[in-house]
Amino acid sequence: MAEAVGILTGAGGRTSHAAVVARQMSKVCLVACPSLEIDLDRRICRLGGQVFSEGESVSLDGNTGAVYAGLLPQITERPEAALTAIAAWRAQESAAFPEKRG
Repeated sequence: MAEAVGILTGAGGRTSHAAVVARQMSKVCLVACPSLEIDLDRRICRLGGQVFSEGESVSLDGNTGAVYAGLLPQITERPEAALTAIAAWRAQESAAFPEKRG
């Protein structure tokens, strides 16, 4: 898990070991992918009708849960609107409770 950029599992849930560890490591984790079949003996997996050999890349979309063959560019967006709203809440709290400053 430490070497992976993301984690994809065939079973589990939001509180599964893979999901919890991935969150702690700030990695994308998609769990319970019903179409994922892993063949450990042949070191391949099947996913959505495609066969991937060990070492081949897939890209995981943590927002939609989609899995894509190959490497896609990584996009990291800052939630500017949400950060602005939080800053406004902090300013309001600071004005309402000046003793909390510092």
